[in-house]
Amino acid sequence: MQQNLKSIVLGMVIAIGIISAGILWFGTPPQPVCTLNQTPGEVIIIDDTVDNAVVCTNVNNNVTLRLGSYSRVGATWVISNSSGLLVTDEGYDFPVYAGIGTIAWNITTTTSGVQTLKAECKQNISGDRIIAGQNLTFVVR
Repeated sequence: MQQNLKSIVLGMVIAIGIISAGILWFGTPPQPVCTLNQTPGEVIIIDDTVDNAVVCTNVNNNVTLRLGSYSRVGATWVISNSSGLLVTDEGYDFPVYAGIGTIAWNITTTTSGVQTLKAECKQNISGDRIIAGQNLTFVVR
């Protein structure tokens, strides 16, 4: 009888521990895993070859985003971002010939936390068909 009581109490303690751990874990979502770590003073340039990057950085740091121009096929880039990022269109930053080149944006981190940026290249003549895209996450300390 005493052995059964000890087993029941032990089972209840284990169950409470598992439930508590589950509540704590679900209450705090895990941070994204950094794929690019920006050190103070470092310039990071992200281009078309990098997608779904997670940039770990500090407040008031800058990252440059360079994406190919699709103006020759009637397409433009549309940038949407969370409020903790200040995005400035820098225009064409490489020699351009007949709409071929790259367009640059300067991204400044203004608020700590997880910030996101989505870039979609939309071809207007075909009903806003997305022909290219870029997704970035910033973990700002």
